[in-house]
Amino acid sequence: SPVTSVAPAVAPGPGIPAVAVAVAVAVAVAVVVARNDQKERLETVMPAKSTADSADRFCLASAAFLPPRRTSSCKQAVFDGKKAIRGGIPFVFPQFGPWTFGPPHGFARIVRWNVEKSPERLPSGDVEAIFSIMDSEFTRSMWNYSFRLTYRLILREKELHFHIGVYNPSKDHTFSFNILLHTYFKVPDVRRCQITGLHGCTFIDKTRDNQIFQEGRDVVTVCEWTDRIYQNTQGEHIITNVVSGRKMRVQKYNFPDTVVSNPWQEKARDIPDFGDDEFPNMICVESGHVSSPVILLPGMTFEASQILQVLFPTQLLKKEEEEEKIYNDYTIFEEFL
Repeated sequence: SPVTSVAPAVAPGPGIPAVAVAVAVAVAVAVVVARNDQKERLETVMPAKSTADSADRFCLASAAFLPPRRTSSCKQAVFDGKKAIRGGIPFVFPQFGPWTFGPPHGFARIVRWNVEKSPERLPSGDVEAIFSIMDSEFTRSMWNYSFRLTYRLILREKELHFHIGVYNPSKDHTFSFNILLHTYFKVPDVRRCQITGLHGCTFIDKTRDNQIFQEGRDVVTVCEWTDRIYQNTQGEHIITNVVSGRKMRVQKYNFPDTVVSNPWQEKARDIPDFGDDEFPNMICVESGHVSSPVILLPGMTFEASQILQVLFPTQLLKKEEEEEKIYNDYTIFEEFL
């Protein structure tokens, strides 16, 4: 995997619980909403109760997420600061899937994060926030390496950007890891969704004993229990028929894998924090590096990024033509995540 030299580390901000790591992101969204409607105060988006309660009720662990009244968090998601919250964009690191030495999908979803940079309006009008985690006694009890992970989020008028850096500060030790953005998209009917950018790719089918197959469809649909790791996928996917019939563009850099999953009715019953009737209204399309590990040499940094962009079709004079226009609304991601 490509690596680059790392910039000097920024002094960590105050520690915050994992359930509160996205508070700044939710605030950033609230700031943008307020800019669109000056009468809508920040308090209408963020709760007025205590900080701890606010974190529990309104923000997801290690996730770019919006207040639950507008998001796709599962109805039975647990907000206790201990269990990873099901919904939003949970951050998977340093392990994907079951882990002998720690919780499934690693510890990044449950540890305390630092606020490197609180939400700030940039001269461009974008809103930026930066979070980080680094090794601690708790992480070393599961994964005995020094590391620093930086998570930079930028909310633009038309896009949501995720920039990730994993730094190995050791002078002697190389380590390996998995990393993935476990994105939950809200959809009206998962059976009507189509996903591009997967044709011809091999995939590991976790529903069939991890057998490897090749995708022959031009567009991928989900009509049954699905849990696939597509390998060496294209740098862009279009997901059709998300909220209001629009499309979502997923662009990714240095994430060679794309996981597509939905538990369907048969598996939803086995998930304690997932409602039996919720599977038709969500789909996970996840950018990551999971089918093979990232190997990070001493003093080097792994970098990856993802951009989410909402599109919608516009009728033109000729029926066969379609123009993809960007949905120009700061609050658009409230509908999709």
